[in-house]
Amino acid sequence: MGKLQIKYITKEMPLITDKKAKDKKAKNKKNDDRHLWLLRGVNLDINDGEAVGIVGANGSGKSTLMRIIAGLDEQTTGFITTHSRITYAGTNGILDPELTGLENIRKAIAKSEIDDFKGDHITNAILNFTELGEWLYCPVKAYSTAQYARLSMGIAMHLEPDLVLLDNVFGILDQPFYLKASNKVQELKDKGVSFIIADSKSIVIEGFCERALWLQYGEVQDFGPTQSVVQQYNYSLDWYNALSRPEKNDFIAKKQQEQMDFNIDSVYEEFKIEQFRHGYTRKDEPRMRKAFFVEKGIDPVYQDQVNKGQTQKKTKRKWPKVVLMLILLVALLLGAGYFLATNKRHVRKPNKQAAVEYVLPTKNACDHSQIINRKI
Repeated sequence: MGKLQIKYITKEMPLITDKKAKDKKAKNKKNDDRHLWLLRGVNLDINDGEAVGIVGANGSGKSTLMRIIAGLDEQTTGFITTHSRITYAGTNGILDPELTGLENIRKAIAKSEIDDFKGDHITNAILNFTELGEWLYCPVKAYSTAQYARLSMGIAMHLEPDLVLLDNVFGILDQPFYLKASNKVQELKDKGVSFIIADSKSIVIEGFCERALWLQYGEVQDFGPTQSVVQQYNYSLDWYNALSRPEKNDFIAKKQQEQMDFNIDSVYEEFKIEQFRHGYTRKDEPRMRKAFFVEKGIDPVYQDQVNKGQTQKKTKRKWPKVVLMLILLVALLLGAGYFLATNKRHVRKPNKQAAVEYVLPTKNACDHSQIINRKI
């Protein structure tokens, strides 16, 4: 696994009916529980030092996905697997509007648990990068959209991140700061920092990203090399722009109806198939449903692989002890054998080949001088 892997990400949003629709509740109860699926089973991965672009028209689900990855919003289903420090830059909902720019910088540094000495250096770096001057002493609620983007980018790219999310910020920057931000992105990429850049303008994605994901009405249309994906995206825009106004309205209505009719069980079936490929059985389905619909944390397949690796490490740690015990046992056996062999040498057994002295009777029985040595 690289810096990040997401699987089966969905996001459901309830549709709030107006007052007239509420008055008709008794006549049409179906309107009461209408939902729009902003994301419909998104999968994505990113490697070290890589930039992945997310391209799509307004309302395609780019910002929704980025905020889920950043931890600002929660997905309805799906898994986000990463051990990276993630920072996020956007045009709203990140900074405290009541605090000044400088106070927001210090707040972000404190939240990142960076020590005071390093924090001072990072603060100066952000001040130099953003070039906001006296605006840093003004409440953020007074900032323009571009100023807000500058500050959020400066914070996101200087807090020692592993993965930076840039959500529709490049299109609103002036040319000098755009070039400055581009150089900073490349500098961080050279150090191994990864980026996910969302933008509705394909030229931004082409300028930064090695791979791209094309979203349309919350559904992935393509994911692969940037040039190929952007080409298909531009073809779709040309096709849409060539439609008449009634045809455009029909197309939008059809796609939004698909978002409302989306069945989450289709994504769950994909998840089950993957689980079965990794050795799960029907008996594991209650645990699978809980992981998919309730826990929504780290990918269970990845977690099982980690647990398996930890078990193997524990087994390896015990292995030398087993070897030592075997060596000790063999040494004891050899020592015992040597001890027995040594004792046998000191115990004299009768030897049939040994010389025995005895006296043979002679003619002169009284003559005992003849002694014969003879072997038995």
